[in-house]
Amino acid sequence: MNSQDPFVHVIDHPLVQHKLTLMRRKDASTSSFRTLLNELSMLMAYEVTRDMPTHDVEIETPLEKMTAKMIDGKKLVLASILRAGTGILDGMLTVVPGARVGHIGLYRDPQTKQAIEYYFKMPQDMQERDVIVVDLFGKTDGGTFVGDKLAYYIWKTTGTGMVVDGGMFWLGKVIPSGMPAYYRGTGPDSLSNVMITGINIPIRIGNATVMPGDVVLGDEEGLFFIPPHLVAAAIDAAAGTMARDQWIKQKMDLRKYKSSELYGTPKDPALAKELEEYIKAHQTKK
Repeated sequence: MNSQDPFVHVIDHPLVQHKLTLMRRKDASTSSFRTLLNELSMLMAYEVTRDMPTHDVEIETPLEKMTAKMIDGKKLVLASILRAGTGILDGMLTVVPGARVGHIGLYRDPQTKQAIEYYFKMPQDMQERDVIVVDLFGKTDGGTFVGDKLAYYIWKTTGTGMVVDGGMFWLGKVIPSGMPAYYRGTGPDSLSNVMITGINIPIRIGNATVMPGDVVLGDEEGLFFIPPHLVAAAIDAAAGTMARDQWIKQKMDLRKYKSSELYGTPKDPALAKELEEYIKAHQTKK
């Protein structure tokens, strides 16, 4: 796969190109088209799952025990957009028969040209602890990503929340649910003029690059996206900062020191040593 845009993956395998050519022929029959689409979707499945994480398992072969690879952790969900996605679904399931299936029904309003959702059904046991992060390049005009029904579903199935670099609507119904949501703006209508270019790919949210698997940490002031291998160091640094702030406020309560004597690294060696010990003691309690 290659593309000038790092967020768009073009499947240019010779077999894919060959089967696309056969499907596009004017004299292609309905039967051959369906067969080719099934074969094409199986080839696409290999590319789509190319970067799925794996883990080692111990198995026993007819000859001996060995360590082998299996797809890691969470089960795969194939979401079919009705009706066009139905033809691709069967081929995908041939390659990954254990995947769960969801369906989303959409049609375009002939007058407003807006996408209207008429059906939405996903597996009830979608993995918890996943945070939905969507890159709409800050788009709020001409359509929003999520309204109250999708927000309610995400909240009930994940218990987490979402980050949308774009718009939301029906906030009057979303806010009472208590779901944490970070969004660029609001609007009165549903999404339009947007195409899905990838799922679980690197994206940009504001000035931050977000990778699949990053830990999302946020409050009313902002968001952090933390790579998993840096989480322990981030927690340690945050504990140190909190301990420093607590120590400074405790010293201020004594009314013995100027702020310049406490901020940064105290110039008094005794105070500097006391602060260092205080931070170490509180970091070990995290």
